[in-house]
Amino acid sequence: MNKIRGKEIKTFLKDSLGIKLFQIVFSIYFLLSIFIIIVQFFMEYRSAEKDINNDIKKIKESFHDGIIDAMWNENKDQVVTLANGILKLSAVKGIVIVDNFGDSFANIGRTKEEKEEDKLFKYNLFSIDFDLIKKRSNEEKNIGKMKIFSSSEVAFQRVKLGFYLI
Repeated sequence: MNKIRGKEIKTFLKDSLGIKLFQIVFSIYFLLSIFIIIVQFFMEYRSAEKDINNDIKKIKESFHDGIIDAMWNENKDQVVTLANGILKLSAVKGIVIVDNFGDSFANIGRTKEEKEEDKLFKYNLFSIDFDLIKKRSNEEKNIGKMKIFSSSEVAFQRVKLGFYLI
């Protein structure tokens, strides 16, 4: 009789209103938590992309005058050295610097999409173009363009730690 009573108690607990309510509330809480985590991750990712674009604009401001002077003096080695310095920054994957005639002063790093068939995620490249304008006296002369490339991989790396913590 004791075994039958134990089964009745287990059946009673299993079918009780409290247990069913707990399961429903916990399921809703779990789904809501997952949804909030996913939304938070995408918001962090968008914020990281925006920060990368701001970083690239700051990089342009920092190196802009040196690159213009080196191009104006047709010092290709100095342009390449400055471009290599830019490439060492974490937000930058590649850089292209050309003059008005289309002659390349620098084309280093990752400047084209690569086939990434062996990787789980494809990291898209994006770039920001800047005109290189030399100011002389009261006139401005466009002497070329600089294109700085970054990747969605950089944004993902910035939010990866927070994602792991979540």
